[in-house]
Amino acid sequence: MRTASEISKPRARVATIPLDDRVGPAAQRRRDRREWYRLFAPPDVRHRRREARRWLLEMTVRTTNPRVCERRPGERLFETCAERRVVGDALYEKLQAEDPELFRAVERLQFEDRARDMGISLDAWKERAHRRGERISQVRAEMQRAGLI
Repeated sequence: MRTASEISKPRARVATIPLDDRVGPAAQRRRDRREWYRLFAPPDVRHRRREARRWLLEMTVRTTNPRVCERRPGERLFETCAERRVVGDALYEKLQAEDPELFRAVERLQFEDRARDMGISLDAWKERAHRRGERISQVRAEMQRAGLI
């Protein structure tokens, strides 16, 4: 026969639940991301992050076709992905030769973007893509005004 003291220990049951069952998916993603960073992250060049973000946006502008509403008459467009890849590879090689520190900062930002994209919902991904598209459009307009493209 059980006594009342054996039955009325609700906290004893909580301690037997495995740790994985007590944490939410967000905590699991944070742990996975920390492990991913520890294993694969390139070195961080903190003082060049802003410049690296701008370089990535300008590289995207140079290697993608503008949206239909942003096209100018007579503008040359990329016809194939291979053509875009050649231009992108040339930009990366030039950056690596001219400024290796900025190249490392660019690699780190790309790694962080890929790690951030792991495990997000489709709606969050669409929202992020929309914001990124708006930034690219702004940079494209700035570059056109400055005569860089």
